[in-house]
Amino acid sequence: MSEKWGTCHDLSEERKITLEEDKIYCDPTISTKTNTISVSNEVLGADLKVKKRVLIKSGDLVIGKMHTQNGSFAIADKEYVSTGTFVPLQIDETRINPKYLFISLRPALNKLGIDDTTGRETYKTEEILAIQIPLPPLEVQNEIVEKIEKQKQIIRGAEKIEENSQTLLELDQFNTNILSSVVLLTRGHNPSSDVFIDEPREGYTRFIQIRDFKNDKFLTFVPTTKQLKLVHKGEIMMAAYRHIGKVSRNVEGAFNVALIKFESKDEQILLNDFLYYLIPSKYIQSELLKVSERAHIPSTSVEIIKDLSIPIPPLETQRQIVEKLDRQMQALEGVRLLKSEAEKRIEEILAGVWGEKI
Repeated sequence: MSEKWGTCHDLSEERKITLEEDKIYCDPTISTKTNTISVSNEVLGADLKVKKRVLIKSGDLVIGKMHTQNGSFAIADKEYVSTGTFVPLQIDETRINPKYLFISLRPALNKLGIDDTTGRETYKTEEILAIQIPLPPLEVQNEIVEKIEKQKQIIRGAEKIEENSQTLLELDQFNTNILSSVVLLTRGHNPSSDVFIDEPREGYTRFIQIRDFKNDKFLTFVPTTKQLKLVHKGEIMMAAYRHIGKVSRNVEGAFNVALIKFESKDEQILLNDFLYYLIPSKYIQSELLKVSERAHIPSTSVEIIKDLSIPIPPLETQRQIVEKLDRQMQALEGVRLLKSEAEKRIEEILAGVWGEKI
């Protein structure tokens, strides 16, 4: 059953206030990614031009009238004052579980933006409150919330494991070599023009550019030139633009200047598998961090990294390190699969709530 969500009461009129000049106030902002509210500005009332404001209290449901298609809503964690861009609402918990409301609001607000053919970025409060949302009985809402919370617990657990999965290589006791003396570094070609597409076109070389290097997700390009350098699965690629320092062995196709290929010149000195784990270590990342801090859009080049000193343990030590880290990576892949399945399960639950793909 879908209906207008007469489950919330607009508090704007009863919360109108005039700012006091000697009191400190907080302006709110809402993250559309996490649906959390925070302070964007904390100033004396005397320093705020707009004195007529709406008071937001802790526990209010707050919805932004601007960019609502992006899901601008949150539960207030403290007092804020708004010029009217953010609307405080009181949730009727006798009719709707607040967590269920959160579940329903994102697709509802997305739909409001999609259905609006005028392309407005600001909506009236009554338009927001007129949104249709599925409203089953409370006991059903509670069951849906419980199912989603279980999946979120799995995701949070997986993310915690991912965050703590960084293995620090402490190799200061070993002799060092200049990176370019033991590693062949190859920078990709820079074609003059590229076109974003979903699938490669016939007759063109497949071209892969980094989007999210951590999760091995890529955008596909069609280059205007066919003379591109190729990379195959198993070869070590490092991001050289935006996500610099991220490393992968899952790229396949052609590569451009956003990637640098690393390859051991002699595996009797440096194992390729060890090199793969060495790139994310402090011995290379510390220099890349300096580059990131200096640049507006982080990028690096062969010239910047070729003279870095890297530790080279004996081959047997390299093999032992690789075996240990391979086991850890295998376990981590299982965790990531668990997280992915939990995310898909949440999508399925939400689709069931709305009776459609959302």
